[in-house]
Amino acid sequence: MSLARNPGLWVGLALIAIGGGNWINGAVKLSEYEAVASQRPANTDLRLPVEYPHLNERTNAALLEPLHSRVTTRSLAEGKRDFYSVVLTGGRLIALLGVFSVVVSTVLERRRSASVSAP
Repeated sequence: MSLARNPGLWVGLALIAIGGGNWINGAVKLSEYEAVASQRPANTDLRLPVEYPHLNERTNAALLEPLHSRVTTRSLAEGKRDFYSVVLTGGRLIALLGVFSVVVSTVLERRRSASVSAP
């Protein structure tokens, strides 16, 4: 049972657990935010409010200009969708690195034990 004492095995298993969690979380949240981002925004009433007679088309355009700039055109759902896409990709890479570590540790330990037991 010297394989259980191999640190590469435990590091690989930890990477698989962390990467698998990120992979699952990324996939679930990505599908959730893709559904939110794909919905069309509700049509809002763009008429001037009656309660504020001093507002007109020009003042509305001036006040709302920062909201329509190119920097802020992305919605919160699109930003979270991009974030969870990175989490999903990173989770896959970390899990695959963990699988690689477990396989390499197992192969090296079997070679070592075979060379020790050979006369």
